[in-house]
Amino acid sequence: GCQALSEMIQFYLVEVMPQAENHGPEIKEHLNSLGEKLKTLRRQLER
Repeated sequence: GCQALSEMIQFYLVEVMPQAENHGPEIKEHLNSLGEKLKTLRRQLER
């Protein structure tokens, strides 16, 4: 379960975020905070 979630987070960070960042600065700011939360969650999953 944790592995699948970790892979989903990785996919989101690598595939989804770079594309979404092209849509404008407001979205980019929102994504940055979301990205930080995902990275934190991923670190917790890896323990």
